[in-house]
Amino acid sequence: MTTRPIRALAVALLAVATLSGCFRFDMRVEVGEDDTVAGSYVVAVDRSVLEMTGQDVDELLGTGADGPGGLLGENGGVQVREEPYEDEDVVGRRYVFDAVPFAVFNGEDMTLAHADGRYTLDGTLPASTAGSDLGTSVQADIRIAFTFPGDVQESNGQVDPDDPRTVSWTGDGTRDLVLRAVASEPGAPWLGLAIAGGAGVLLVGGAVVLVVLLVRRRRSRSAAALAGRYPPGGSGGPAAPGVPAAWPTDGAPRTPLAWTPDPAPGVPPGAVPRQPPPGLPPYGG
Repeated sequence: MTTRPIRALAVALLAVATLSGCFRFDMRVEVGEDDTVAGSYVVAVDRSVLEMTGQDVDELLGTGADGPGGLLGENGGVQVREEPYEDEDVVGRRYVFDAVPFAVFNGEDMTLAHADGRYTLDGTLPASTAGSDLGTSVQADIRIAFTFPGDVQESNGQVDPDDPRTVSWTGDGTRDLVLRAVASEPGAPWLGLAIAGGAGVLLVGGAVVLVVLLVRRRRSRSAAALAGRYPPGGSGGPAAPGVPAAWPTDGAPRTPLAWTPDPAPGVPPGAVPRQPPPGLPPYGG
């Protein structure tokens, strides 16, 4: 089964295949969260084509079930509303549809699916070779756009920079137009970012706490080691770094390490240490 929009394109191609002219196919689809689609597609031909054939739009494109409108799918039961369409260059019809289930919209040339939190589009608009086979010039202006409930994650089309949920494809009818897109459910990317961000914050916070604990433990061990090397009190041992050495007084144990040279002139009386014990050379001698 071929989807009705693809059939509409085929009808337009056939209508101008034996003529020198151009046609327009512009389809815009809104994908719903309830696995339905709504939108419209325009099928129009150059005004010169109508003048050359003497036909009106309905005769050229067909109407009802045999034309580009009618029912979506063979037994879909979804009516498509037809509206006149024209601008300075082309004239044709706009076909509007609403609340069409995926199962009805899908066909051999285009499928939409919703599974595992993702929407996937896979379709191909075949190129028309009828005009070239007949040696005629057929120019096509083809544009297809899909808007999904969530942002487009992967696609071979052009994602709208102002609306990351919309992706579009363009072609001229001379080559197959392949449609590929994967989109998220609404809010899914932000939820993923929030979860990832929260995990990152927890990871960084845990690392900071670990560093603080390691620094504190290292400081505690260093303080304990210094306390063991430099015992408090006047034991005659070396003073801890940063602590001035005490001058020995009467009754203090006399060891070589406890003596220092005489102080410089001007030091108050009583601050001068005694000379070394017998057997040791006097300071300054």
